[in-house]
Amino acid sequence: LKDRNFLLSTLVSFALGVSMYGATFLLTLFLGRVRDFTAMQIGEVMIITGIAMVLTAPISGNLMARIDGRLQVAAGLVLIALSMYLNGFLTSESGFAQLFWPQMLRGAGIMLAIVPLSEIAMAKLAEQQRQGGSGLYNLARNLGGAVGLAWLNTHLIEGFRRHGAVLREQFDPHGWYMEDIQARLSTLDNLPAGESVEKITHLLITARLEQQALVMSFNDAMLICMVPFLILIPFVFFLRKGAAHASRPAH
Repeated sequence: LKDRNFLLSTLVSFALGVSMYGATFLLTLFLGRVRDFTAMQIGEVMIITGIAMVLTAPISGNLMARIDGRLQVAAGLVLIALSMYLNGFLTSESGFAQLFWPQMLRGAGIMLAIVPLSEIAMAKLAEQQRQGGSGLYNLARNLGGAVGLAWLNTHLIEGFRRHGAVLREQFDPHGWYMEDIQARLSTLDNLPAGESVEKITHLLITARLEQQALVMSFNDAMLICMVPFLILIPFVFFLRKGAAHASRPAH
């Protein structure tokens, strides 16, 4: 950890773990709980990130020989941060079309950053240190994912409670929309037996408020995920220039 390149690269790897695992966790949970997507539908959305990573991997490798590796890592972090920002404005109707470009940006950003970053992390280490260094570097990414999942799950629970309380406080039970919903329900012939229109209206409004509180907590979590990447971007330029062009270790 005395090596500056290795230390900073490991910190960025930790943040990448939050993105790779945390964002996947948030989006799959959002699609399942808010949109009621099936496993197949969720997979069709999430595979976009994988496709972007596959397409960007050879481009990232070629760029390493042409530009400063620090610029490439910074560009990748900017793309990841931008994808988190775009995902921070989800609605209860967001689906494949709304998530396509954020997913593409995140996948491309991960590969742009992770390929040169691993080179930079190992380049200044002695040969006998590289095996242990590689393990610690990869551990940081996995640890970032584990910490990110726990942190984000806690934030979702707290955010849901907070936003739910605010929405319930601001909700007007005598608003015009209540009468409108009740008027529409009264025209239906297949209402549950023994259930009054007023009770069904209350249940529908409660479910809607809870859904919106959940969406707002997901948006908060995505925007919070963006912050570490914005903080780390300036630190990338404290890496030693040209380290990415050193011989490639196995990792």
